[in-house]
Amino acid sequence: MEKKVIVLDFDGTLYSGEHKFDLIPDIIEKNKRVFLPHLTDKEYSIICQEIPSWNTAIFGSEITKSITEIIAKFPELPISTKDFYDWQESYILPIIIDPEQVIDMDFLQQLCLDYPVYVVSNSAPQHIVHYMKELSINPKWFRAVISNPFHEYDTTKKPCYEEIVKKENIEPKNLFVFGDSRTSDLNPAKKISAQTGHVRDARLIPYMVKSALNLDTTKEIEYIKNLLHSYSSSNNNDPEFNHKKELLISYVKELDLEF
Repeated sequence: MEKKVIVLDFDGTLYSGEHKFDLIPDIIEKNKRVFLPHLTDKEYSIICQEIPSWNTAIFGSEITKSITEIIAKFPELPISTKDFYDWQESYILPIIIDPEQVIDMDFLQQLCLDYPVYVVSNSAPQHIVHYMKELSINPKWFRAVISNPFHEYDTTKKPCYEEIVKKENIEPKNLFVFGDSRTSDLNPAKKISAQTGHVRDARLIPYMVKSALNLDTTKEIEYIKNLLHSYSSSNNNDPEFNHKKELLISYVKELDLEF
């Protein structure tokens, strides 16, 4: 039997929720100047005019990719990704965790006992450690928790996936990558022919993983049925509650589940 290895993203995957990243854009916008601290105000103004991606970059992969673009166009300027890395390690970004939309911890722990499981995230190590503690996730469950170093030759997660394949001595087809972002998580995995699963709701991960591994999903389907039944039988008129219900229904439809 061929060995199968699991890779999970962290933010937006092990926990979900529509508003999870709402606080990040304002924080990044307020601090972005700090990421290029050795530039004069005039030089920084030129960067903002000449590199459009800098003005729209919000998340780590986007910011790092934009910095590499700046370096390529202005090699004479004192710019590096290290200043951004240092800021990430000194400042924990505020995120919104909906306690009702987190991965089943018993499932996650058992999965790590049954398979080699990695976490590969674009977030800084300190961020991951902080929020794993909040979620009661033990980093020791995993084979490794990897913070993407954003290699200048390839800022995506692809090098991380390749290193895992090499370390575990498996064919890329036996690497299963689950994440909430097609751009950050899934597309780089597809480039090495790994198998992928698009996570739209953390509560559905047990079904997605077991289905991908061709395991019995009876228990997981029963859980989803009960979850949908609790929504449909509720008299809750709260718009936020009903919006969550509609989102979950759309996610279930995306998995092509029939009840």
